[in-house]
Amino acid sequence: MLCASIVLFKYSNSSSTAFFTSIEDSKSIQDDLNGDGKKDILYVKKDDKNYYIQVNLHDGTSYALDPGSNFPTLGDSLDYWPMKVSTLDVSRNNIKEIFLQSSFHGKPIQHIFLWNEKKYDDIFCSNNNILGFVDSKNNKTPRVISANIYNGEISYNSYIFVKDKLKQFNYNYPANYMGMDIISNFISLVQSFPNESLTLPPYFYHNISGSDLNLLYGTANNSMSYSFEDGSFKDLSWDSNGVPHEVKWSLNFKSTSLSDSKAVKAITFDLLLTKFTNSDGTFTYKITSLNLR
Repeated sequence: MLCASIVLFKYSNSSSTAFFTSIEDSKSIQDDLNGDGKKDILYVKKDDKNYYIQVNLHDGTSYALDPGSNFPTLGDSLDYWPMKVSTLDVSRNNIKEIFLQSSFHGKPIQHIFLWNEKKYDDIFCSNNNILGFVDSKNNKTPRVISANIYNGEISYNSYIFVKDKLKQFNYNYPANYMGMDIISNFISLVQSFPNESLTLPPYFYHNISGSDLNLLYGTANNSMSYSFEDGSFKDLSWDSNGVPHEVKWSLNFKSTSLSDSKAVKAITFDLLLTKFTNSDGTFTYKITSLNLR
């Protein structure tokens, strides 16, 4: 187990569609997990301390997701830091892997579970706070990115599935990889709130919807402070060279009232980043859509 040139189109509000399911209460998620074309159930139980997950396949068999010995927990049960769950066939073996993000003792944790013909194995765990999927919907080899953003510093680990095992590989990441530089700046921006005189940073698209911006200004003007918890991303479309053109990001924060430190809740910004080509041939990403939930 591993531990550790402007394209013109209509900008849609695809930032509002989450690809991770947030678990505020016990929940059943229906999905075809084993590739037989029938709906299975991923049941997540939440009590006052912990999370428990069970896979109920359509044929009547059930399997618990048991965390490995290195991270012997699926996460603390906290209203202001709920577990996030996603299922995706990154291995391309027609059986979906199960990806989890949660927290343990105030730190982010990640788990990846893989079916091994008899049970689900916890093949990856990490304290990183970013989990991303690259090339999962095109003809390239899908990659899983486990990254960490802290105080403006970004570190990355990249993985691919090889014969149903997760293998790390080295990659020289540019500063604007998947718009990570923009995301780091956006996290710092939100953590600087409240700010009643907010000036819109230049990494926002100039024609972004006014209703989207109202969500941002409303957050800035609240008497609340915000602390980044974790986030995720996934590329949605690509240019003719295979470079991601649109990247969907979800960023989760703990919101705390400045007048009552016990008044806390979870908020999530869903962002759509779009690639624009600069006059010198380089490119940058800009935030073209924003949703708050």
